[in-house]
Amino acid sequence: MSLIETLTNPDVRKRLGRFIYKVNVSGLSDFVSGYQLALEKRGLFEEPFIPNGFSDWLTKRLGFPLNNMGWSRMIIERYGNTPEAVEKVYV
Repeated sequence: MSLIETLTNPDVRKRLGRFIYKVNVSGLSDFVSGYQLALEKRGLFEEPFIPNGFSDWLTKRLGFPLNNMGWSRMIIERYGNTPEAVEKVYV
């Protein structure tokens, strides 16, 4: 199961606190980075989990004039670093 499949699994989503230390945007970002790093260390990494163009899309979607922040920072700037902001990632 890929990371995206794991994070979008309804059972995982209901119990996100079991996988992420703090259920907030920073915690989600740390989890994604750590998961990717673990795969890289084991030679299993093939492509980034965050698709090319996602930051540009998010920049436009959230109404930022420039894409000069990472995806998690943009979400935090717009919605805060809360569990509710994590839910907005899923919408």
